[in-house]
Amino acid sequence: MGEEYPLKGFELIYYDDLTGLFNKRFLNSLKNFISGKILLTIFDIDDFKSINDIYGHQTGDHMIKKVSDILIKYTKKGEFPIRYGGDEFVLISSFTDLENFVKKLEDMKNFIQTTPFVYNNNIIRLTLSFGVSDGDIENIHSILENADSALYLSKGKGKNCVTVYKPDEDETIKLPFRFEREVKNCLVSGKNVLIKGGVKSGKTYFKNILQKNFKNVNFIEYKKDISSIPSKNVCFFYDPLLYENDQNLKNIITKLKSKDYKEFSMDNLSFQEFIRVFELSFKEKSIFLLNFAYDLTCGNRFLTLKFLKEKNRIWEIDIFDFFDDLLYYDSNFENCIKKIIDYGFLIDPKRVKSKNDLETIEKLLNRQVLFKEKDFFRYSYPSLYFYYAKKFKRELKLPENFKIFQNIRLGFISNDMKKYLKNASNLYYYGDLDLSEKLLSKVETFDDKKNALIGKIYLARREFTNAERCCEKIKNKNEREDLKFLVQYFKNQNIFENECKTITQKLCYLGYLYHNMNFKRFIEYSKSFDYNKLDKREKITYDFLLGNFKILQEKYSESEIYLNRCEKLCRKYNFYVDLGKVYMSYGIMYDEIEEFEKSLENYNRALDIFRYSNSKNALKSLLMNLAILYSKFGDFSTSFDIFSTLLNEEKPDNIFFKRTIFNNLSFVYFNIFDFEKSRYYLNQLKNMYDKKDVIPDYVILHEIKLKIVEGRIELVKLDNLNKNDIINKLEIECISFILKEFKDVNLEKIERFMNSFMKISPGKNILVKNELLIFLCYIFKNNDPIKKYLSEKIIDNFKFLRLNTRIEFFREKMEV
Repeated sequence: MGEEYPLKGFELIYYDDLTGLFNKRFLNSLKNFISGKILLTIFDIDDFKSINDIYGHQTGDHMIKKVSDILIKYTKKGEFPIRYGGDEFVLISSFTDLENFVKKLEDMKNFIQTTPFVYNNNIIRLTLSFGVSDGDIENIHSILENADSALYLSKGKGKNCVTVYKPDEDETIKLPFRFEREVKNCLVSGKNVLIKGGVKSGKTYFKNILQKNFKNVNFIEYKKDISSIPSKNVCFFYDPLLYENDQNLKNIITKLKSKDYKEFSMDNLSFQEFIRVFELSFKEKSIFLLNFAYDLTCGNRFLTLKFLKEKNRIWEIDIFDFFDDLLYYDSNFENCIKKIIDYGFLIDPKRVKSKNDLETIEKLLNRQVLFKEKDFFRYSYPSLYFYYAKKFKRELKLPENFKIFQNIRLGFISNDMKKYLKNASNLYYYGDLDLSEKLLSKVETFDDKKNALIGKIYLARREFTNAERCCEKIKNKNEREDLKFLVQYFKNQNIFENECKTITQKLCYLGYLYHNMNFKRFIEYSKSFDYNKLDKREKITYDFLLGNFKILQEKYSESEIYLNRCEKLCRKYNFYVDLGKVYMSYGIMYDEIEEFEKSLENYNRALDIFRYSNSKNALKSLLMNLAILYSKFGDFSTSFDIFSTLLNEEKPDNIFFKRTIFNNLSFVYFNIFDFEKSRYYLNQLKNMYDKKDVIPDYVILHEIKLKIVEGRIELVKLDNLNKNDIINKLEIECISFILKEFKDVNLEKIERFMNSFMKISPGKNILVKNELLIFLCYIFKNNDPIKKYLSEKIIDNFKFLRLNTRIEFFREKMEV
């Protein structure tokens, strides 16, 4: 055995509560701790479900702990043992000697196999199955997938063995299937698997992946001449288009369903899966190219692979040659397409007025020819649109991405400097700074427009010195001053009204008033603009500032008017990153009015944009909001995952942001009754304040709550805290009641407190109030009448907010 690895020195958020090993969060952040080549194994306990079924989950947890303890003994410094989830474990080694690594796993496997485990007077024997892979840490998720494939080979060999992943020589990029693991589990357990997918959806591709791992399964792709098949151990692929009129296919499916089975549907890649494939294969992180490629393929695996094969010649791609696939369907199918072809490449349901057309769309959705994504219907296989538009001689109606791409492509081909500048400007407003800069590098001359655009790119990256140098190079006074004002605005320097000459400068001043919370002057100055005389860019800035200002005023219906107008302009003119900022503002607004589902929907829309753009500061703010929002939903695991990402990527000298992370971590751990970790992060937070710093009220109040929980109830002065802040006021009311009534509380006093407490800012901050009531319920948990009364009120509040996960969590923790 190697020397025991001390699992210490990292934030508590990276540790698994049950085993003390690192958790999945740590795995996702591993690139921040090591670099270069790694070895990785993923392994699990064979037939673990039967252990839970026979002996109970408590025994199952005990076995997981035992395996964890043994894993630590086989781990040496430079290796990282991780509990991946359930009974699955991962061991990552920074050493590259595969032979010694496999030998160690064999030793561990043999030790487990020959060791009887005793628990509750039961003797339990365990075996493990391993999958091993290697590669560069930058491709950690691909390494994990390869190891996972090797693990299933171990299962197929009869379990209790170690298998090393061996890539086929002709293997190309691996496109993920979101249900792949579940399909493999079904095949391991002997179930029949039915997989339906439309034309070129990836059925054959997936079948080939599975066949490598499962030699004893009958893999069958339906063709009309197939008359009989086995009734068990079958993985059956078919096209749903055939099902309606093919009795033979119906008979086969009925036969397969007579045994234990599970059915899956071949979906296109989700946007996030597509991003990952794009990152692994394309390398050039371009938000524009990502969206163009997704429009081009709709996530269809066949088209995605075809696109990636062309990746080295991206600018030479001819869109229409790319879709030169002949498709043959019966006349009934062609009539369906003919009815809807005029709605364009993306079908907006708002434009579909005909009942017959709606029924046609529904039919094509059921056949998986179309699928719904956000506000549109898309073609699962986009070639259908191109092919039939040409056949029926219809005008092609394409997304804006296609038009921009054609302009960029023509710019590359023609070497027209004006086109370069125009396209670079379009890409800048789209939010793709890298691609914009790439185009600008082809412009040989340096004029004012080029310098101004380069300066804006530097500003977006917070490279202020470089932006100021660009200011000096601009000859036109107004353009030079416009950029100068933008620099001052981004640096949050003083901007003076009497110096503002152009609309750009005046909008900078309006933004300056907003960020410095000079609201009275903001209202007066905003009236000085003639909206109709603003250009499209100026209108977006104006509407965005006014929309956010109305949120601060809690005038949400007015805010929605401005943000909605801003959203429409961003969509129309392809100001993509500005659109992300609008979604983020919507998210903040809905969060404030406690419509959390709408808030999450808008935050995720912004995330789709920010995570692949150059808006790093906006992305950080968004992730922070998302982490807090997920904790409100009760999805604490996702919340901690996001916090750990922020914690890893934050620079040590950014004290303000680290304070925010530690404060929120302490708060979330408090809400899940993990007071030890809450105290740990509160202490981390307090250590970041110097003696000269003023400790914020929320830190002081949180410290008091923890002291109460820890049994250190003492007289506390609350007089110096700002009671005008509504959250402070609520917390002070709750803490004051506990301090006053702790020794002599009764149900009548609780009821009186409850009535006055809920009347503070009536109808608002319900979640904050509820979390304070949970705190109260925890403090008086040994008083059954009080616990019952508070629990009913807490559950009613969660129901009102539609936070059902929080209800279940509360019931479990408080045993109500």
